[in-house]
Amino acid sequence: MTADTQPSDTARASNDIVAAVLEEREEINTMPNDVAASAPGDARRHRPESATDNPLLGPFVAVADRTRDPIRNAMDTSVR
Repeated sequence: MTADTQPSDTARASNDIVAAVLEEREEINTMPNDVAASAPGDARRHRPESATDNPLLGPFVAVADRTRDPIRNAMDTSVR
């Protein structure tokens, strides 16, 4: 190869930057899939469904859920 056909240092550096950006983009594109896989299917499956049950039972269910979550998290961390 002659000196005219070899890429310059600037061209190599810009190619490296483009490659790094593309790798980072691929990594970012997989993040939503990872988050969706680790999310619970139905966070509040014991909530009341009907319009009359919601005002009557909703506050009690909310307190139970908010109490259960920290207890469950504490038990999970103590087991590990």
